[in-house]
Amino acid sequence: FDRMTDLGLVSVMPVVYWVAVGLVTVSFWWWVRWRRAGPALLAGHVVTLIAIMHATPGILYGTTRYSWSYKHVGIVDYIVTHHGVEAAMPNLTVYQDWPGFFGLNALFVSGSGTASALSYTVWAPFVNELLLLAPLVLILRTFTANRTVVWTAVWLFYLGNWIGQDYFSPQAFAYVLYITAMAVVLRWFLRLPPSARTRWAYGLHGRREPGALVTSGGAIVESYARPRTPAMYAVVVLVATAIAVTHQLTPFMLIAALGGLLVTRRLRSRSLFVVVTAISVGWILIWGLPFLHQRLPSVLEALGEAFDNTSTTFINLSVASRDQVVVAYFDRALTGALYGLALIGAWYAWRSARWRRWQPAACLTVTPVLALFASSYGTEVVFRVFLFGLPFVALFAASVLAPSPTGTGRRRIIRWVVGLGVVSALTVSFFFSYDGKERMNYMPPAEVSAMERLYSLAPPGSLMIGATGDTPWAFTHYADYQYLWYLSDTADVAKAVTTHPVSALVHLMEPYPHAYLIFSATDAAQIEMTGALAPGQYQAIERDVRSSPQFETVLSQGGVLVVTLRFTP
Repeated sequence: FDRMTDLGLVSVMPVVYWVAVGLVTVSFWWWVRWRRAGPALLAGHVVTLIAIMHATPGILYGTTRYSWSYKHVGIVDYIVTHHGVEAAMPNLTVYQDWPGFFGLNALFVSGSGTASALSYTVWAPFVNELLLLAPLVLILRTFTANRTVVWTAVWLFYLGNWIGQDYFSPQAFAYVLYITAMAVVLRWFLRLPPSARTRWAYGLHGRREPGALVTSGGAIVESYARPRTPAMYAVVVLVATAIAVTHQLTPFMLIAALGGLLVTRRLRSRSLFVVVTAISVGWILIWGLPFLHQRLPSVLEALGEAFDNTSTTFINLSVASRDQVVVAYFDRALTGALYGLALIGAWYAWRSARWRRWQPAACLTVTPVLALFASSYGTEVVFRVFLFGLPFVALFAASVLAPSPTGTGRRRIIRWVVGLGVVSALTVSFFFSYDGKERMNYMPPAEVSAMERLYSLAPPGSLMIGATGDTPWAFTHYADYQYLWYLSDTADVAKAVTTHPVSALVHLMEPYPHAYLIFSATDAAQIEMTGALAPGQYQAIERDVRSSPQFETVLSQGGVLVVTLRFTP
């Protein structure tokens, strides 16, 4: 890891790793074109790809990646310790008002006898991605019985899911629930429009699809993916409730999806939309008012400002490191390529009888865009729009890219080779995009150990000060400490610390009986990679603090330096 550059794991992985990626890609692309390749074989390839992508960091690191995972572990620890949530706690408002994910993990930690959720969070990305597989296949099979298109779309979905919203977090859990809810809705509550007899209405080998109503003359009057049942209705309501108590944005993505299907007259149950909306809005009105009251001015300010909400998402490439500029271009190229293929696929579908069946997929690609007009959502809204539309983008892209399982001759071979080339390019882009920020996402064991040591030394009520918060922090006794990250605070605080570091930091620490200033390697990596400070400025602040007689060292271990004021205020 000492040799890791700003390109992340891509810069240090051995040749055998890339050979494995290449072999599983070629093997999948070979088997997906043959009808005799069963779903078990194709699913095995996909699971292998997921393991290579998302289990590798867990195996290599031995510690949970991404600093916010540690904060979420701290919330679980709080619920386990205090046997509940505390709505009056200002630092935890958003988590106290939407505690579903944390409460579920607290139940697991207490019931399993593990000391902390930190013992299993290292596997969260792999497990979350794996849980998406079954509902994703159900969604895709709603729109086509072509096995080649279905599994190609699954493959493209995992190549396109580079955003990294799969770590130990409420949003990752809520996304799994969202995909599950949409799988049930599309399989049991989707209305297909009246149509003359077409090939798509009969599935494989000429068999009529379940739920297709056919007249004596053979014309299709109406077709349903599956007969709706009260049990499936209850499943959607249960999953929607779990989403409503877990996350702030995902319930509205589900409402938008159901609303889009309802407006286009594809949702068979209007009451389902009403019930899901009532659950989501009701939870906010009953439990989420403290957070809503806190954030309402900023939400209203951002309402309708789609361009401003979008522009806050992207890092400033003019100040980022050279390697991070390369990673950003891979991000955008991968996303642009998938959308480009999807547009071609949508055009082909629109010109064919397939459009009648695939129109709901087009609708569900567009409905997440409504989030752009609502809020920047902490500068993440563009990523969420892409993520929630990705299953349907992958479907349209796969219809263009999928190797033909029928036909012979030169044209078939050319299409297979071209498809393999495109998928290989997308695969390379994924690894740059997903693993390209590991210098700041990787939390070294020595750094985690140093933070554990700090928490054993710092009395409750202490203030912890850092630059960006990109440190394994707050994973234990989170409510007992206060946190301040001077580059993420107000512009005045950031300017004061970078201009006169010693005096500004002393001013921030003086009001507290115990205050600890933290310098870490991961903080330095994020600052360097994103250009948050001028090159060498973070190290200059550390040198000024070290040489100042007003500070004394409390801890220097594992790349972490912790200092406190020498004189008690």
